[in-house]
Amino acid sequence: IENLRGTSTVQAYDIETNEWETNVAPLETPRVFACAVALDDSIYVMGGVDSLGNVLSSVEVYSPETNTWRCTASMKFERKGAAATVFDDYILVFGGGDSINVLHKEVEAYSPDAGAWKVLPEPTLFGRAFHHVAKVGNSVYIFGGVGAGATVGPIGIIERYIPSVGVVSLGVTWADPRALFGAVTRNDSVFVISGYGASSTGSGYSADIEVFDLKNPDSVSINQVN
Repeated sequence: IENLRGTSTVQAYDIETNEWETNVAPLETPRVFACAVALDDSIYVMGGVDSLGNVLSSVEVYSPETNTWRCTASMKFERKGAAATVFDDYILVFGGGDSINVLHKEVEAYSPDAGAWKVLPEPTLFGRAFHHVAKVGNSVYIFGGVGAGATVGPIGIIERYIPSVGVVSLGVTWADPRALFGAVTRNDSVFVISGYGASSTGSGYSADIEVFDLKNPDSVSINQVN
């Protein structure tokens, strides 16, 4: 994956017509391994790697109303393979690696009103990349992805992060952790789809779907969808 280079193309899926629209304005900077969130009436795309292999800290904002992109303040750190979520009208970005593959524990928060980023005082326990984060209740759950050093493989330890507190230990381990997976949050559950894991069968690629039930943070359950 180190040889992949970014693209600027954007497509939008129309649920009513069951078709993909290709007339969406392209990004100003081609990217791969970026993260993205929707906040208010805009879409924010952060970090990634450009078409020349440079790791980015830049951020672009898309307006569906005008079908245009604009640049906003860059993050404090370059990040590829980071993960992001919206928390109380802020965008929080977790993890990701820089140009020398140092994985960040620092969490950054962006305020659309101020148009600026700040580094939160509470870091995560692990630096991760190609992971996922999900906001449920007053917490952000961080799971999967690859680490560095002793945690170089897919990380099975799930972190529960509260911005005003930091990491609260869950005591829950993902038995078959993955990286580079798809995930979607529905109510109090997160569906993890496919991905790459050291303990997966065959080539390491997984076709499994697992559901994380996060309704009760004191008793998180992980179930496989048959």
